Amino acid sequence: MKQFRFLIIVPYFNRPNMFREVVKSFSEIEYSNWHCAVIDDGSDPDKKALPILQEILPDDRYTLYDTKDSVQNKRHRGYSLHAAFMNKALKEIDADYAIIISDDDGIHHRYLSDLNEYYNDNPECPYSYCHITPYDPVTELPIPETFEKRREEVINTGKWRNFDSDSWIQLNHTQVVAPVNVLDSTQVSWNIAMADKHQCYFKENVTANNDCDIYGKFFEAFGGCPFNGTVGPYKGFHSNQLGCRMRQHQDIFEVLDK
Repeated sequence: MKQFRFLIIVPYFNRPNMFREVVKSFSEIEYSNWHCAVIDDGSDPDKKALPILQEILPDDRYTLYDTKDSVQNKRHRGYSLHAAFMNKALKEIDADYAIIISDDDGIHHRYLSDLNEYYNDNPECPYSYCHITPYDPVTELPIPETFEKRREEVINTGKWRNFDSDSWIQLNHTQVVAPVNVLDSTQVSWNIAMADKHQCYFKENVTANNDCDIYGKFFEAFGGCPFNGTVGPYKGFHSNQLGCRMRQHQDIFEVLDK
């Protein structure tokens, strides 16, 4: 079986407490052929991504892109530079497939092993989506007992859970779907060469909903997004994740980290 190389793209800004947990989950990945591209979107000097990466991962596991941007510049410009640097990572780092993990999520330890098996069995598949393991940050804490319970539940039943606080989390899709409305960005993996051929890259002059844009391009180029049967990211892994997603003063460039 071919060992495909996976690129894990992580857009990051000013959330070191959450980001540390994300990187810890990377250190538990069973599969060996992967590389992480972290886009530090101009974090404050005391919240940079580099010290956390150096603390947990070997140097050859990651490439760090620092946009050296500022909140003031983002507001003046009207958008962040992180999408441009994600495109840069896709073009510069040698890999077969790409995934996105947000800076407040985690990754299942078998995700890349299972993805590798899927793409070996389906070499012509340009992109696909996986299960997520969700938590409700309002009622559940990411303690080991809950973590294992959710992992077992998803693997054994093949279903997500429904939470009042996360209405977009639905039961497992078993049909080919269009990704724009029903999938989270962290659920989709794609063949980098196939996407490049159709110029499926992130839109660079927007800050939010970059995933909707690029997956819309995938859908136009390749048709519906198939389910690959794997279990990928952990959503709501942090007890205050929903609170951190509530922007202060409707400013999309402000974040909270507790």
